[in-house]
Amino acid sequence: MLSNVDIKRSLGKQIGIYPFNGENLEGSSIYLTASDLAWSLNTKNKVVDNNKKYVTIAPHDTVAVITTESVFLGSNYAGYCISRVSSGPHGLGAICYPVKPQWIGRLLITLHNYSNQERTIKIGEAIAVLTIHKLDNNSEYSDPKQNSRFELLSEVGIQVSNDDIANINQKCYTINKELFHCMRTSETYRTYMSIYSPFWNGKRIAQTITISIMLIILLVLGITIFNVQNENAKTVITASFGTILTYFLIMIKDIIKDIKGD
Repeated sequence: MLSNVDIKRSLGKQIGIYPFNGENLEGSSIYLTASDLAWSLNTKNKVVDNNKKYVTIAPHDTVAVITTESVFLGSNYAGYCISRVSSGPHGLGAICYPVKPQWIGRLLITLHNYSNQERTIKIGEAIAVLTIHKLDNNSEYSDPKQNSRFELLSEVGIQVSNDDIANINQKCYTINKELFHCMRTSETYRTYMSIYSPFWNGKRIAQTITISIMLIILLVLGITIFNVQNENAKTVITASFGTILTYFLIMIKDIIKDIKGD
């Protein structure tokens, strides 16, 4: 099972979460929150108030909720979506399931109200917990049925509107590179990583210093090549320039790859 430090180090590479909220990252898990896409399995209707602030669960009803967050897991990661401990005393329980390698999309969480009282959940409130596990070997499995599995709702008589389908199918939720881009450029992600991730900051600082030094060396060698008169010395300096330039380009390529998460 990955710790919060492991998850942070893999974000943007083999793990993607959008929208990302650092407050939902716990010691070894991530809270998944309720969106305004929720339907009752009993009435087949949406159970979100007109102001889109609450999801209402009637006594002994089960509600299907699409998470706010879209999740991407690489081929060497898998997850388990489990119920929140704090939901139990209120009579709520999440029906849990595994999240397979190479999954991308929002998740469909089913919540059951075991109590005799109506329960409300705020939009954006945590409804389930996702733990992530690293596999010993990359999985060769690829599931074509992804992106929240909202098609399952039609099997129980729930009709998802075209607007809701368009919402679920946004590129930031369904394409890993788009998800990574949306995640990295979001203010919440950038703020969290700059404050709470010394590893992330330290790595960027070290890369910046190294690149700066290489640029200075390349500049000095370039000037020297044009000014030196001795051909042997010029040959040696040119060779050194070529070697450093090669390492410089390799480092730039690695940085770009690291940023893109390829």
